[in-house]
Amino acid sequence: MIIQEQVKDVVVIGEDTSKKAKISQDKLAKLQYLLTKGLYKDPITAVIAEWTNNGIDSVVQAGKDPIENPVLVKIEKDIAGQHIFSVEDKGVGLDNHDFEDICMNYLESTKDQSNELIGAFGIGMKSFLSLERSASFICRKNGVERKYLVYEGAEFVNYDLVYEKPTTEENGVKAELVINGWSEKNLFVDKAKQKLAYYDTAVLIIDGNIIESKIFRSEDFQYSSLSTSSNIHICLKDVYYAIDWEALGIKPIDVRIGLRMSLSDGITPTPSRESYITNEKTKQLILDKIQKVANWFVEKYNDGVKEFDTFLDAYEHLGVSIYNVKVGDNSFCINPLVNYATTKIVTPKVKGITQRDAVFYKKEKDHLLTGYQISAYLDDYGTMKNAGRRLWVSKDNYIMQGEGKTVLVKSPFAGNVKEFLKQKYKKSALFVSDSGFRRKLGGKKGVTDYESYYSILQLYSVKKHLWRKHIDEFNFVTSTIVSTFIDETDVTSDPAFIKWMDDKKEAQKQKRLLGIKNGTYKGLNKQLGDVTLAYSYKSIRGISFKKEAFPIANLHKNHFVTVLIEEGDDIEKLKEIIPGFNFTGSTVKFATVGKKESKKIPECSQFINVKKFMSRDCKPFSRLASAIVFKKALEELDSVKKYKSEVFRKFVSHLHKDEIALRDYVNKNMAYLDDKAKTAILEVADENKLYDYSLWDVYTRIKEGAKKYDFINLLAEPPYYKKEMQERYQKLINQILLFRMKYYNDLPEGTKIVIEN
Repeated sequence: MIIQEQVKDVVVIGEDTSKKAKISQDKLAKLQYLLTKGLYKDPITAVIAEWTNNGIDSVVQAGKDPIENPVLVKIEKDIAGQHIFSVEDKGVGLDNHDFEDICMNYLESTKDQSNELIGAFGIGMKSFLSLERSASFICRKNGVERKYLVYEGAEFVNYDLVYEKPTTEENGVKAELVINGWSEKNLFVDKAKQKLAYYDTAVLIIDGNIIESKIFRSEDFQYSSLSTSSNIHICLKDVYYAIDWEALGIKPIDVRIGLRMSLSDGITPTPSRESYITNEKTKQLILDKIQKVANWFVEKYNDGVKEFDTFLDAYEHLGVSIYNVKVGDNSFCINPLVNYATTKIVTPKVKGITQRDAVFYKKEKDHLLTGYQISAYLDDYGTMKNAGRRLWVSKDNYIMQGEGKTVLVKSPFAGNVKEFLKQKYKKSALFVSDSGFRRKLGGKKGVTDYESYYSILQLYSVKKHLWRKHIDEFNFVTSTIVSTFIDETDVTSDPAFIKWMDDKKEAQKQKRLLGIKNGTYKGLNKQLGDVTLAYSYKSIRGISFKKEAFPIANLHKNHFVTVLIEEGDDIEKLKEIIPGFNFTGSTVKFATVGKKESKKIPECSQFINVKKFMSRDCKPFSRLASAIVFKKALEELDSVKKYKSEVFRKFVSHLHKDEIALRDYVNKNMAYLDDKAKTAILEVADENKLYDYSLWDVYTRIKEGAKKYDFINLLAEPPYYKKEMQERYQKLINQILLFRMKYYNDLPEGTKIVIEN
């Protein structure tokens, strides 16, 4: 590398009395220190880089192609099991004169007359001294191999010729040093991968394995699969240099690429070759290169932006905030680069959309289909769910992103049509219908209407003679979306539907003659004078109903009350309540009955409708609801009673009879219920005041008693083996109980309470 000398033109008038600065002979050791130990901030990286670059330079000096004759950089064990770092080249080699007069002579270099070579200062070879250890150099040149041991002497660097022998091997140099322990070995591995990421002129071998690196190069930038840098950096002759962003005056750009720079550009490494010399010229060179690379990436992105046939085709590409560019095998997010490019990002075009940017319609997507509503939808499992809500495009990926089929149906959407389409589409389908909404122009003075064309299209900012074009374009976008819907508005005329209906009627005819039990057919054997009822039973799906025929004449003999569920009753709500009465000994059962069949049932006390069941006239319901709330109050009392205080038990002795009465009621009327069933029963009881109030005063006393003494739950009882703590604990409780008894009973000040044993 050529070092540019700047000579200043100084005109001396009169006698020239200037003198030259000099270095004292006894200070050379200090200079040597500055050029070795004092030069490098990162000694390991310095050794890796300096030795590797020396090897590459030597190959170039020998007139060889450095790619075809790469330097071998190895981290591996020797025969003694010691890890060794080595760099070997097949370059010009070194003889005794070269080693003594050039390598061991500071600031002497064979590379300071060419920009094709990285070195220039003559100090890189000795970089290992910063690690405070020796190194060996096996030098081959002109049929002679010599091995030198170089180490730090008392004042200067010392070296010994270990051996000299003839050889038939190619000219070259192999530098070696010992790695101290596994920790330092790992550092060498990590730093070698980082530093040599862009080297195609060096092969990295770790423990016998070649470390592969995929490198992409363009005219102005490059990247490597081995690079660990998250920011843009500089590659000077493939040597990695971090950018001084503070000096550059901008924030780090988070793109994993290296700017390709050369020595001839004017970028000069520092003597340690750990960084580059920063000046106004280098800063501008880097900024210009960043802009050039940024433009390249933006243009590359723009090349992939095309004109789409329809709005839906373009939908996912409109208004994107993340810009990705694929180069080779790697994809780059170029957002951090966009601000540094003079070329602008282009947005996709859509055929037929000329008045506005297509992105506008994506932003206003929820207004595009205001004239439609969701009638129902099939989820991924084939379950039909009712919706009955406005069609918000942003919430329905079926439409914009094609995650399912969108089917246009008539409203109301129910009955046989709904069942047929469910079977036809099976899953992932959205059923929409015309909502009857028709958009108006709007724009009245002082009136804001967000559903009008005037407000949605912001026509107040558009010249009036262009209004029609903007409105037509809005409707055009809507029509392109609707055109993708599958039209099932005339499904009843579909031959497939007609056949399906015929098959269904035939099946229903057979089912009237047959009942189904456990997947097999069973005859109802319905006789004249029978009535068909479907009693509830617990199944794996929850509550199901089984249809059977019963003689009308025997209905009055039932020892239970049947709640008749007729068409129009809230069957789903009842399915939550029924489990509370599906237990052994219950006097209430539930059955569905058709309108015609219900007329056959005589008026008698064994049969009641749902309305009567959920009234004060139905004792079983009110008793069960009461048992639920009574049990909760008893549980609250139990949580307090568990504490072992004899005095406390005397305080609540007045609740003993109440507790027995309430617990007896619960035992007689309570069933095992889950939380869902309890909630459903209590909702009905609260709404209609269906509780059994005969014991309500008892319930109230129990609940208030539990509340009075619930503070005990906040006190942690000491272990039984800590007697002293147990006594203190009992006294504390007793004191608090006495205080609270006075408080709750509003006793006069000074009243004494005596507790008798």
